[in-house]
Amino acid sequence: MHVLGCLVDFQLFRQLNLDFLPRLPQYDVGDRVTVALREAGYGVFACRNTLWDAELVHAIPPSSPLRLLNVDRSIDDEGHVIFLHLGRGIRKSFGESGAGTTPEEWVNFAEEHLLS
Repeated sequence: MHVLGCLVDFQLFRQLNLDFLPRLPQYDVGDRVTVALREAGYGVFACRNTLWDAELVHAIPPSSPLRLLNVDRSIDDEGHVIFLHLGRGIRKSFGESGAGTTPEEWVNFAEEHLLS
């Protein structure tokens, strides 16, 4: 399961008694997991991402299909895209999200680039 562009072992997710339901408008699912991890004593570190630093898009090679996809991209320490995130639950719940990638565009992208 992802949280801020990282992966969390699902066994830990269960151990912390979490579910997939958001508590909007305060927390989307990722925020709830982050808070629970911190409360349980785990460290949480965020990756650089294009949501908070739009200039990172320019570090993605022009030939990469990940450069033009209208999503938040998380970047590792070597500059590789390691995670794609369709949207932000809290921002969406307040109507603050701009033009994004539609579910149909996600499916088309996955079929063309990830499932081949």
